[in-house]
Amino acid sequence: AQKSTRIAEAKPNQPAPRSLTAPPVAGTPNTPAGVPAVSPEVRGVITSLVQLNLTNGPLTPEKLAAWQKNLQQLTNSGPAAVPGIREFLQSKEDMSFESVGGSAAVGQASIRMALIESLVTIGGPEAMLVLGETLRSTREPREIGYLARNLEQLAPGEYAEPAVESARAAMAEAQAGKLGRTDVAALFGIFQE
Repeated sequence: AQKSTRIAEAKPNQPAPRSLTAPPVAGTPNTPAGVPAVSPEVRGVITSLVQLNLTNGPLTPEKLAAWQKNLQQLTNSGPAAVPGIREFLQSKEDMSFESVGGSAAVGQASIRMALIESLVTIGGPEAMLVLGETLRSTREPREIGYLARNLEQLAPGEYAEPAVESARAAMAEAQAGKLGRTDVAALFGIFQE
């Protein structure tokens, strides 16, 4: 039986986050042919990252150190971590760290941004593929800006068109009120370039 765990609280004027369910098991219809299976070790590390417990009191130095250690362990796994990160990013789940100090306290604004940064650090063709997929599918302006900048450095010109398409789609969603109070400033740099 799959267990659901609530991972974030809704903020005013933002869509309520979905609950996190266990990722699909390799070999299910959700795992495309040719995509490596997620190892149990990688799945365990990602689960521990997602389950940062902020409901039982404030983020203590011990909780933060354990979380950062797990993120570093995932990044150090190199290409073996990519299928698990891909699986999580495709789930569209997220957990904002803004309520605990965001980037200043945790190092990133959200779990998705931390995992995207891990992919940039891992590098290689598998990570590039997932970064490109994420750029094409996300509508989060901060993610689009970060991905566009890093992909331009890693593969100049190759992701310019998908970056503009994603920025336009995110801007349209923002104008339609679908992004709540999300700051769209990261999108303007993409349009200028």
